[in-house]
Amino acid sequence: MFNIDELIEKAKKNNELKSDMDVNRLLGMKGPVVSQWRTGRSLPSDETLYKLCDAAGYDKEQIMKEMVLLAIHRTASTDQVQANEAWRGMLDTLKRSLGMFALVAAVGLMAMNTNTNSAYASMPNFDHQNDRTIYIMGNK
Repeated sequence: MFNIDELIEKAKKNNELKSDMDVNRLLGMKGPVVSQWRTGRSLPSDETLYKLCDAAGYDKEQIMKEMVLLAIHRTASTDQVQANEAWRGMLDTLKRSLGMFALVAAVGLMAMNTNTNSAYASMPNFDHQNDRTIYIMGNK
């Protein structure tokens, strides 16, 4: 697993640096770039990663390994973003479906709770007090 914090700490120790800003200067970077790597807001470019691995004292084989791990990490992050978008889309669909279900259920409950005594007055054998069936009628 790619671990940028470990790599930064090795570069600091190997070059007797005290802060992330010192690492920034060593790599020729401006701004809080190393801090952004640590927090996951950005990742180093391949060229910068090569410089950082070199500053950490890695040999060429270790540098290549770190570059491959970073490439895998970038791919996994991209796949995760796409997966999150898919889940978010499914959640939105579910919300809309549940909203429609709630609307239909509310209309049904309102229909069941309305006073229908006058409508059933002409039906002497119909037990309208215990009937909870919803009748849907339409015009042709």
